[in-house]
Amino acid sequence: MMSRYLGVVANLAPPQVAVFSACGGATDYALLRYSLASALMGDGYFAYNGNGSYSSASWYDEFNVSLGAALQPAVTAAWQNGVYRRDFQNGIVLVNPRGNGTQTVTLGGTFHKILGTQDPATNNGQAVTSVTLNAADGIVLTR
Repeated sequence: MMSRYLGVVANLAPPQVAVFSACGGATDYALLRYSLASALMGDGYFAYNGNGSYSSASWYDEFNVSLGAALQPAVTAAWQNGVYRRDFQNGIVLVNPRGNGTQTVTLGGTFHKILGTQDPATNNGQAVTSVTLNAADGIVLTR
């Protein structure tokens, strides 16, 4: 997906802004994180609908995080172990592409998982210096 997303953006006329959207189950939090984290690797817009259609909008814990401005341009290559990373003023976003297997990455500092209510196994507010991501998953971490 990352190569397709980056390929599409590369072929757009300036300002090269894409709309990245996904549609899945209401409790498919891994798909939501994977899609959102992938979109955040670039400068596009994001939409996710968890009710199986685009007739209404769903809200997820990750949408409450204020990452601030990106600290680097859109990501064009994997960062560590095939995992993509983009840094923002108030946190970082990681995405592990489909087919990359489960990967553990060292973050180079302490970050915090968001404190959410929908997927408390993942979004538990824990301080972390490394994270393990399944393939086709992502995560939003705060500073």
